[in-house]
Amino acid sequence: MRKISLFITLALFIFSSKVQGQNLVEKDEYKFFNTSYDKENFILRRVNDTLHVYIQEEKKISFFWADISSKRGFPSFENDIEKFLKILASLKLPTATESYNIRFSPNSNQISFSPLEEVRFRKMEEEIFPTKTQVVRFSYAEGMMDVVIYLGEIDELLVLKEAGISDMVKEVWEDKDWISQYKHRKLNKELHLLSDGRKELITYSNLDSKSLFINLDFSVGASILGNQLPITSDWMLIFDNGKRRKWTGFKSTWELSFKTYNFFQPDSEGSFDYLRESFINAGYSMNFNYDWRTTIKYGRKVNNSREDSILAAYNNRLSFDYHLNSSFIFTIDFFFKNFREPWIPSVGINYAF
Repeated sequence: MRKISLFITLALFIFSSKVQGQNLVEKDEYKFFNTSYDKENFILRRVNDTLHVYIQEEKKISFFWADISSKRGFPSFENDIEKFLKILASLKLPTATESYNIRFSPNSNQISFSPLEEVRFRKMEEEIFPTKTQVVRFSYAEGMMDVVIYLGEIDELLVLKEAGISDMVKEVWEDKDWISQYKHRKLNKELHLLSDGRKELITYSNLDSKSLFINLDFSVGASILGNQLPITSDWMLIFDNGKRRKWTGFKSTWELSFKTYNFFQPDSEGSFDYLRESFINAGYSMNFNYDWRTTIKYGRKVNNSREDSILAAYNNRLSFDYHLNSSFIFTIDFFFKNFREPWIPSVGINYAF
């Protein structure tokens, strides 16, 4: 009977394909592989906001959002537990003897599982109880949210179904106005449900949110300027321009700096003559996701140059600094008299302390 049904379904599909093929509309679309939700594997690819729920010191539930300030809704996983358990029962997985990492999409009714690499137990008084032998992830594409549940045994889901955890989180979410608070900042919290009935909310802040408004940096290095190799030093006063953006990881700063080019030129007596050119600069810095940072600066010479200096007639400087990492800065400089005459280019590298 099953083979006959499959044959009929296939025949209907072929028939409908022939009919619809006459009115086929073709269009081009772009598929972005770096979107926050992976529909094919029904899992949240990019997590910006996290809330862990602890019940008597055991982490039982983790909420992950792409953006908690989004108005897409707040799916309650409790409403999908019964449907999940029915599908799980039809698979006849030996959850009593084996441990699994199970992923379930209530939207598409898809389920996948793999062996759970780590299981946990806890001794309470004289007995040992399982605390994590099954991990279940409910994944919601429409809400851009994943809920991960850590179970000692699969039947704990029936208890959690009646516990109202989602309603409790929603209440805190609305009471603390997380929609406006975490529109640009990342949420990283723990909700502890204590044995005496009290609730405790812990907020974790990253180092970036506590950074100083003004920072002083110093770097030294060398540049190639014409046929010369000046030693450079750069004092930088950096003004923080707010916290990092949640989605782009973007952060900007303003900068005032004092950069000096130290030349050692050979003289007629066979020794070296020292001269210095100094610029005071103002710039704007852009930083994405801690991976790279670039700064554009304009500078003006502040010293009187000697006639034999390569920069004697060049009082203006345009600079691009690329921070390769936290220590090394690659610099491209352009020195110019005005916008009509030729510019002198220079490249260099500095080490920041």
